[in-house]
Amino acid sequence: MKYVIIFAAILAVLIIYTVISSRKSLKNAPGKLINARKLYTNGDYNAALKELREAFVLPFGDKVTLEYRTHVLAVLDLLTEILNEMNVKADKLTAKLYKRLNEATGTIQIEEYLLKPINDFFENTESDEKLAEFLKKAAMSGEIGVVYSDDNSGPDISNRTNEFINRGGKFLMKGEYQKAIDVYNEALSQSWDQQDEAFLYDQLASCHFMNKDIVAAEANYQKSISIKPYYTNMWNYCDFLIYNKRKADAETQMSQLAALIKTKSDQKDYDSLFKKWYSLS
Repeated sequence: MKYVIIFAAILAVLIIYTVISSRKSLKNAPGKLINARKLYTNGDYNAALKELREAFVLPFGDKVTLEYRTHVLAVLDLLTEILNEMNVKADKLTAKLYKRLNEATGTIQIEEYLLKPINDFFENTESDEKLAEFLKKAAMSGEIGVVYSDDNSGPDISNRTNEFINRGGKFLMKGEYQKAIDVYNEALSQSWDQQDEAFLYDQLASCHFMNKDIVAAEANYQKSISIKPYYTNMWNYCDFLIYNKRKADAETQMSQLAALIKTKSDQKDYDSLFKKWYSLS
């Protein structure tokens, strides 16, 4: 009986703590949203996403009133806006929750399946490296779309690559990096035009990087660039060098990357990468 009482007391303390913590987060949420908007306006997308994560707070029990719905919708709007600027189409992340909120006529309880995709995304905004890896895997698996248009300098790849991107992406989402590597090696055993081949080597490099094989990752980034350099594969290689704190090597590649800038989106990405490079000791 004594243990039951102790357990009940601990449980009560935890519930009280959760409620108090939830109220504090709710109170701070509007300010976090304002800060996220300012960071986004200044072009610091990753920092804006980190702040927006703190703004995406629901009341205890995930019950949303019509009044608080306005805040949650504003968070989703800004998230969509930031991702669009990053050339990421993320309807699957937000569409169902957005629809549920807009259909509400009173206080509603938000189901876990509506929150999970967004929470999973925000969990990966803790660091630039985690976010980049998450976006790569989500793009390969089809959970998000990467928008290539006249407004960015992404590779002009053929539909033939889709089979391998989808298969490789599914393995990456499971953390089965070697299987994803095998898929891209299979793809590269076929004949491709230069653009497709360069793209596939770039994807293979990223798979090796996720598999923590730094030597193989670098060899394949260099192979991709040697076949056909374009903004994205050059950016990925520069990011790889910066991540591994190779400032002098990255400096040489950054000058080549700068020459490939064609759009405002490219320039924003380059500026963000330059800040990382400059901050290296």
